[in-house]
This record gives sequence, C-alpha cells and structure tokens, in this order.
Amino acid sequence: MDCATGWIHRTAVLVLVATCSLTLSGLAQTTSCRPADSLSSRTTAELKDYVTSSDSFTVKLRNTLGITGTNANKISYNTNSTICTSAVTALNTRSGTPGRARRVYVWVVGSNYAVEDPADEDPSGYRVVSLFTSKWIFKSGWAPN
Repeated sequence: MDCATGWIHRTAVLVLVATCSLTLSGLAQTTSCRPADSLSSRTTAELKDYVTSSDSFTVKLRNTLGITGTNANKISYNTNSTICTSAVTALNTRSGTPGRARRVYVWVVGSNYAVEDPADEDPSGYRVVSLFTSKWIFKSGWAPN
C-alpha cells in the first residue's frame, strides 16, 4: 500500500469511528427519562410524606390523589426508558399533543405512576404532576411548588 492509499484508508476509518461514536452518544441521550436529581429526590420525599402523614390537609390530598393505602416503601423514582416512553404517550394523550417529544420525571407510587414534564409548569410557577394508573389512565393530579 502506497502512502496516499494508506492515508485515505486511515481517514476513512477515522470518519467511520467518529460517525459511530456520535451515533451511539446520540442514542444514549434519546431516553424520555430525566435522570435522578434534587427535584426527583424532593418529590419522592413529598410523596412518601403524603402517604404517611396524619395531618388533615395531607390526608385529604392523599384521598384526592387516590393513593390511600400506598406504603412509603412502594414509592420510588423511575428511570426505566420503557416506562418513561409510556408516560410520555399518556401525557400527550391527556394534553392532546400526540408525538410531542418530552423528557419526564416518573415516580412509581404503589401500582400508579406520577409523571411530570417540567416544560408543562404552570405560569404561576407551580409544577404540574399527573397521576396515572398502571394502565396509563389519568387518575388525578396536583401542582406542588
């Protein structure tokens, strides 16, 4: 192999490696799940408080949300991409925005899911969290701040 052919071969290999690397890094970022962060931790703690508190306001909230009887140890933050994709579909169905790309927070709350897309924040600054059944049927929602 002469020098020019070797250079072309090495250049082609480098382009191929760079293309594959960019494609794989792009695939890694296509999940609909938001990674765990301080907001997901805070909301997990709030949800656990909702199901354990005996405060009258919190008991009413728990009843309204339909999470009465849920144990605190059955509440967790989810990063399973299949569940997040289902959560995006459920939010889009509920809001009439089929196909909208979203990055969501999803919590498992017993046999239910709590879902939040920060892009849907209320203009007054309140967050919008929707609660769905395990079959992705809208159940209720709340707006923590």
